Amino acid sequence: MMVWSKHRPLRAARKSRGVTLIELLVTVSVLAILSSIAVPSLQNFTNTSRAVALTNELVAALNFARSEAIKRGVAVTICKTANPDNASPTCTTDGSWQSGWLTFTDPTNRGTVNDGETRLRIKQPTGGTGTIDGGTEFGNYITYLPGGDYLGNGGSNGTLTVCVGGVKRDITVKNTGHIHIEKGTC
Repeated sequence: MMVWSKHRPLRAARKSRGVTLIELLVTVSVLAILSSIAVPSLQNFTNTSRAVALTNELVAALNFARSEAIKRGVAVTICKTANPDNASPTCTTDGSWQSGWLTFTDPTNRGTVNDGETRLRIKQPTGGTGTIDGGTEFGNYITYLPGGDYLGNGGSNGTLTVCVGGVKRDITVKNTGHIHIEKGTC
């Protein structure tokens, strides 16, 4: 039995619920297009953030070593270490910088921890996965002299290269000890 109202019929009071197949396909298509644009941008943003974090950790370690060399009046070295979790980590010529680094006083300027030398800081990078290349100048260690200059091969600048997912940061240490960072791609 159909009841009529004075103002409007009962059928008009019912509202349609749901979406049509066409509306659903259009919505899914728009979402697919938007996500194909957003995902690469998000990946690039993530890689850039990781590269910046890793670069900042290295720059902080370099600045710390330089300031400690000046403050203590003795050479301070940062070397790569394969065992940063060890109770007495040591420098290594194998492995890579991304495993971790060790900062210590180094009055003999040998680039290795000897008896009587103080371990100042041990760091395992938290900036995410990536590679750190010290090239020939910083292959195994970096030593700052008491005046804040760094002890390099023939007084030349050295560069540490951080690479995360195609995003590159070059950390150049000038022979005066100052740091310069350049952006690039790997």
